Amino acid sequence: MKKNVVFMACVVNKDKSKKYGDFDYFDYSIKTWEYWCKINDCIFFLFDEPYMEDMEKYRINWQKEVFVFDILEKNNIDYDQILILDSTCMIKWDTPNFFELTDHQFTVSRDMDNMRWIHNSVEGYKEFFDEYEFDIKKYFNSGFVIFNEKHRDFFDSFKQMYLDNVDELLELHKKTGTAEQTPLNYWAQIKGMDLNFINTMLYRCSHLYRKELLSHNWQLNEDTTPFFIKYPYVWMFSGFDKSQREPLMKKTWDFPQVDVVFVDASHDYPQVAIDIQKCIDMFDNPIIILDDYGNPNNRNIRASIDDKIKEGKIKVDSLIGEDVGFLTKSGWKMIDREGVVCKV
Repeated sequence: MKKNVVFMACVVNKDKSKKYGDFDYFDYSIKTWEYWCKINDCIFFLFDEPYMEDMEKYRINWQKEVFVFDILEKNNIDYDQILILDSTCMIKWDTPNFFELTDHQFTVSRDMDNMRWIHNSVEGYKEFFDEYEFDIKKYFNSGFVIFNEKHRDFFDSFKQMYLDNVDELLELHKKTGTAEQTPLNYWAQIKGMDLNFINTMLYRCSHLYRKELLSHNWQLNEDTTPFFIKYPYVWMFSGFDKSQREPLMKKTWDFPQVDVVFVDASHDYPQVAIDIQKCIDMFDNPIIILDDYGNPNNRNIRASIDDKIKEGKIKVDSLIGEDVGFLTKSGWKMIDREGVVCKV
């Protein structure tokens, strides 16, 4: 069965380690997307080996864009929609399924974070594209692009253009500081591609330092949660000193360890199972307390907990709370103890 695919390029190029601040940050990006894909029944595909061995000539930025269909088919991936993702992106755990926002259109995020850089890049490639009158208002970032099989011809033509001009494009990359992003934009406009723009602030929030999203509302001082955690869903750790990237991404990923987790959130079957699994994955053998085990009005909670017990993921330590037959103010009676304490 076809599934949506998150295609993340995380190829280590040791020759570029100094320039890009090493590649340890890959690990944090990968973990967040693996988790999100599992929750949303998507395939996470890690592009971690080059398709073309000569990474100096065939830069990874280009390889991920022009060989994506070849790579997925080589690995027998039956895809529906595909998200090409930059390695600097992390995703928040409760991000909605953005594949449902595309209407199967070519979906991108507008990029206006550094207009001077974008303008210079567009001008730098203008002669190559025969002085095409580019509409800079439609410029998008190539680090978050969603497409599908009906866009195959577009990508095939883009690949052929690249292979026919790889040496010249490499020189333009060195001259402008831009690899595939601006050429992909030019090609989309030249080919008349209809662009579906997704909310950039929510789904590809970059330049976190400059936008002061790493801070919190110090005037109220009621909640120290950084703005970028509270509001955007997908964070692109770019636009600042690359030596700060890995420490910041590590800090974003690392959860404080706890001994006890109390679960009383969503009350549907799959979400309870997800919450239990999150406790198992994120913490070191925690005690998990689950509410509403004996609630007859929502048997999904009990069923989800019991299935996790049968799977051997958790085991019952004790039952707590009101007893069987307890009459609530709403007029219904407990069919078992109110809560259950489990160990991993």
